[in-house]
Amino acid sequence: MTQDAFCAHTGLPLSTLKNYEGEHRKPGAEAIEMLARVDINVNWLFTGKGEMLMTSAAPGKVAPAKAHINEDALIAAFVGMMQVAAPGETPKQTATKAIQFYKYLLDQEMITPDGIGKGRMGNAA
Repeated sequence: MTQDAFCAHTGLPLSTLKNYEGEHRKPGAEAIEMLARVDINVNWLFTGKGEMLMTSAAPGKVAPAKAHINEDALIAAFVGMMQVAAPGETPKQTATKAIQFYKYLLDQEMITPDGIGKGRMGNAA
């Protein structure tokens, strides 16, 4: 998918997409939620693994969002990072750490995108 097609599909401004791709900016929770609502695979967004789109939606028609993401683990990562945030740390810095931790857990196969307790650590719930 081209940048223009991606922006048309998501409603994301091209300049914002370029900032994300150039690693000058990271998407916040609102942007991630918006991308999930237009059928972007959030696991692909965080890890680069899997398909970019959840389904093959017809052009101009948005499919219902069904993110392949371990929601319980991502929530736990965000809550944990918020609890240990350094004084003066911005919400963006905290969110970035939480996403990095989530990706680490996936990479180490401690969790899987579809549930806690299915990775190498057994029942992690």
